[in-house]
Amino acid sequence: MVGFLLLIKWFTEWVLKTLNERKIVKARSWAPDEINRFFTQEKWLECSNYNLSKSKFSKVEDFLALMIGLFSLFIFLPWFLVNYPLSSHLSSWEVAFAISIFMFVLTVPNFLLDWFYQFRVEQKYGFNKQTFRFWCFDKIKESFVSFIFMFLVFAVLSYVFRNLILFSPQFWWVIASCVILAVQLVLMIIWPIVIMPLFNSFTPLKDESLLKKIQKLSEKTGFKTHRIEVIDGSKRSGHSNAFFTGFGNFRRIILFDTLLEQMNENEIESVVAHEIGHYRLGHIPKRIAASFLMGLIAFYFIDLFYRNNLIVEQFELPQSLSGSIECVLLFFILFGGVVTYWFQPLGNMISRKNEYEADEYASSVVGGSTHLRSALKHLCEENLSYPLPHPLLSWFHHSHPSVLEREVKLLGSDS
Repeated sequence: MVGFLLLIKWFTEWVLKTLNERKIVKARSWAPDEINRFFTQEKWLECSNYNLSKSKFSKVEDFLALMIGLFSLFIFLPWFLVNYPLSSHLSSWEVAFAISIFMFVLTVPNFLLDWFYQFRVEQKYGFNKQTFRFWCFDKIKESFVSFIFMFLVFAVLSYVFRNLILFSPQFWWVIASCVILAVQLVLMIIWPIVIMPLFNSFTPLKDESLLKKIQKLSEKTGFKTHRIEVIDGSKRSGHSNAFFTGFGNFRRIILFDTLLEQMNENEIESVVAHEIGHYRLGHIPKRIAASFLMGLIAFYFIDLFYRNNLIVEQFELPQSLSGSIECVLLFFILFGGVVTYWFQPLGNMISRKNEYEADEYASSVVGGSTHLRSALKHLCEENLSYPLPHPLLSWFHHSHPSVLEREVKLLGSDS
């Protein structure tokens, strides 16, 4: 059943991306009238080719993910659970270490894919700024951080379960969901302070005029920020962005240095106002609440699988694993995506609604949508974002509306 769902997921992705590629090819020879104000004919051709390259590469990624999924399901996972049984006689730390090694092995093929994407796709279109040496150091650091994170999460979950199952055998999964929520909140604080500086440098915004403009905007909107900083994203990529991290006294506004190079003060102010809009409209707490609800549902099904011993029976595993929650957790992490995949359109629909709302909020606090529309135009052009994706692909995958959709909405809010 799981193998069939993996195949269906892969086939659906192939169909969606093929439809989008055909749409790009059809419009590639000449820019449609509605986007002439965004791209020159030369830039439009570059944008089309870039997005075609990304789509074709993504198909290769999807096929490799399918092969790894099938290999894990029928060969690697059963072998691992038979030879390294995650039974209760092992400590939580030992179990977490074994699972982390297992998960790390599955990510090894992704190193080659990431290298190809950075140095063949991104570099061809001028986005990659990394040297091979720098990329290697990044991969080492990423692998180390990911391994430590996986190890700690599995160890905590294993320890929590082994204690909660004795304290509250019927509702341990509710408490476990709360523990995961607490971990998420802690990560929101420590990630920008501890983890992100391992990869990027953060410096205070030195442009006094822009700094005063953003500070004035923060005061006007009631968005009290601890710091306004610039991240050196240009050392890796030519893409640009802005975001804020943390909450309370740990809140920071982060601007990419590439963003400062590509936009004027008014445009940057409108982009920051958009990000503040997410905060002021309560989108962040709503996302956290939705994440908690999804985690609660996931743990409920993990409890069902655990109580009915489904995985042990399905794979004909040793009966010593029948009391192992870690075995069930590993299965859900590997294959839970075949179920959650089909709920992506719902999540993206809510996300796109939030983007429209944040755009409208930004427009209201900066005195109209002119500068925000100009900023969106720059982001689209500089990042070679394709403004006319196939509707089905956009509905299924895109968490943000296209620049054309956002422009129409903003013009409507101005009138």
